[in-house]
Amino acid sequence: MRMFSLRLLDPLTTISTLLPNTNTTGFIHDVGRYFLVISSLFGFFAFDALYATVVVNYVSQSELIIYFLRSIMVKTRVKSQQLNEVIKDIFHASDILQVFNGQLSYIVSLSMFIFISDAVSSFVNLNSLRDNKFSLGYAVGICNISQWLFLVISPIIQAARLTKECQKLRLLGLEVSARPFTYKDTPQETLDSFLQYTTSTKYGAKLAGVVIHSKYPAVLLFGLGLFFTFYPFSHIPWL
Repeated sequence: MRMFSLRLLDPLTTISTLLPNTNTTGFIHDVGRYFLVISSLFGFFAFDALYATVVVNYVSQSELIIYFLRSIMVKTRVKSQQLNEVIKDIFHASDILQVFNGQLSYIVSLSMFIFISDAVSSFVNLNSLRDNKFSLGYAVGICNISQWLFLVISPIIQAARLTKECQKLRLLGLEVSARPFTYKDTPQETLDSFLQYTTSTKYGAKLAGVVIHSKYPAVLLFGLGLFFTFYPFSHIPWL
């Protein structure tokens, strides 16, 4: 994939380490240049694995937080614990979200800018191909673009899902107040304080310091759909 991004599949692109050396011949020169190529491939693999690990870590942690918020809401609806304990769990969730929206969120945001630049570079290189039939270069280019777009969209979708659960948690106090028979033995002051506490929460998942709402992935996918619908692909021979 990285070979396509760096135009290494273009026959007009040359690598100086792969060119024949007129000054040095023999086994040592061949081993040296192949070692450089293999080292470069391993370096590309290490960077891509690191970027993928960051995204997987973000998605996994957001899924765990979603599960924790859902468990709080379920325990509240079935009254498996008192409201004072629920408030402590919500406060604990706010601490988790604060850490989640900290360093990890900014690292993922910076990685997404890298993914977008790689996707644009791969798309430009894909348009530069002029093969008359579908070849390996087109297949690698399409897979490369799909890879980077997937790494961009996945954190946005997870952040939007987490923000949606936070909004449901904010309405939990109203839901408890609308079900008086579930907490009929609970003092009214406790119900009022729980209602005020939940409605005052403004939790959400952030990327680049911006809270990601559920409409953002829809707008992004809609924009990509419009782009690929109206983009002139007629210059590609095999389409």
